[in-house]
Amino acid sequence: MSNYQKLKQHYQFPFELRDFQIEDLETFGDSDRFGCYYDPGLGKTVEAIAWGMLQRLRGACKRFIVLVPPIVFNSWVRSVTAVTNKVTGQPLSILLYRGTPKKREELRAEAGKYDFVCMTWEIFKNDFMDIAEVIEKHDFGFLADEAQAQKNVKSGNHKALYNAAAGRPVMLMTGSPTTKPNDAYAYMRLTNPNAYRNYNHFLRTHVESEDGYGNPTKFINLEMLNKNFLVNSVRRYKRDHLKDLPAVQYIPTFYDLDPAHYKLYKELAEQKLLELEGSDEVIDALSASRLMHALQQIVVNYGHFTGNPAKISNGIHLVEEVLDEIGDEKLLVVSNYKMTNKLLLELFAEKYGAVGIYGDVTHKQRDENVNRFVTDKGCRLMVIEAKAGGVGLDGLQHVCSEGLFLECSSTPKDFYQAAARLDRSGQTKPINWRIAVANKTLQVRRHVQLLGNDELVQAVEGGTSDLRKMIYGE
Repeated sequence: MSNYQKLKQHYQFPFELRDFQIEDLETFGDSDRFGCYYDPGLGKTVEAIAWGMLQRLRGACKRFIVLVPPIVFNSWVRSVTAVTNKVTGQPLSILLYRGTPKKREELRAEAGKYDFVCMTWEIFKNDFMDIAEVIEKHDFGFLADEAQAQKNVKSGNHKALYNAAAGRPVMLMTGSPTTKPNDAYAYMRLTNPNAYRNYNHFLRTHVESEDGYGNPTKFINLEMLNKNFLVNSVRRYKRDHLKDLPAVQYIPTFYDLDPAHYKLYKELAEQKLLELEGSDEVIDALSASRLMHALQQIVVNYGHFTGNPAKISNGIHLVEEVLDEIGDEKLLVVSNYKMTNKLLLELFAEKYGAVGIYGDVTHKQRDENVNRFVTDKGCRLMVIEAKAGGVGLDGLQHVCSEGLFLECSSTPKDFYQAAARLDRSGQTKPINWRIAVANKTLQVRRHVQLLGNDELVQAVEGGTSDLRKMIYGE
């Protein structure tokens, strides 16, 4: 009897799993380690629930702790309770472990009564010593959603999961595992622990050279790394499996700053460099990063840096040009900075009903903004910060197929996560993603870095996607 048949004898799912999901349950259902690296929209959550229940059936553990970013709490509740235990006739149960320290203490006493206990990575790390007792007492395994949260082996997130998961089933889930090849080590430490003796062994095997700050600049043996990375793991791309998805067009959109704006950009860049060179601070990777972020914000926020709010950058004009171009259609704009998000909302709230999702927006307001964008025809513009809005955000694809990266990340995982808000199951129209690049600014280099970083990531993960080909047809 197949794993899927065993599963369906005991549990009723609201729909049949896709062929590739069933295939992965057959391949990994008898293993207590599973790296499930599905593109957003391919069904990681239901795959995790199914894999978890297989672990229960084989006696590997009785229940699961689910580690998540807080924005996907509601999604997990919906997915878990949609599955019914055929023996009891009841839906699977899930406890949201959150609240004050006192409230969490009360919830720990109830944890053994639930099939799943869902908590944020931060709370898991902070309450680790108390949770460790619960894990042992009630025989928990782990489902780590958005597992990129543990990719730094020195982080508290990784250390807590690595220690707690010893000898217990663990599934890592993310649609964007690696930003750079050395991220892969953290995943393999959990899914393929015998691949490397330690991190230094990994670096000696795959890093040929470093910069002056100790950052790898040239990687080697990437075929070996790809092979090791996919042991007990699978990387799946939506374009390989969702054949009915409409086409996506990525459109590089180059534009010039106003001459006075460009002059200001150069003057401020020179000023920032002089400040660094004239200070006692060593110009290291951190100070270089601060300079980079400062320059990127100048590109769009012209008025802020002149002290005259009436000064509007051509990047802002580009947003309005796109809105005019697409008629009555809705537009999703991705930007990296709170300053930019706030400016766009301020300028476009009245005319286009603009709403936003970024770091300062509460979870309640986030849900309200999504609902308004989806249901209100007068709300034509949503602005999201790539990291805050690029994870766990669903529903936009039903009303929107036009997007603009106004401030584009050079990190492939952030790019793909944001793009997936429109390019996902449920989309019915061809998708247009414009990538704004301000000529003669740092955005040109960031665009090149994105393409180069994507090429490295695909070498590690074994990808069939290639952003350079998708954008330029090369």
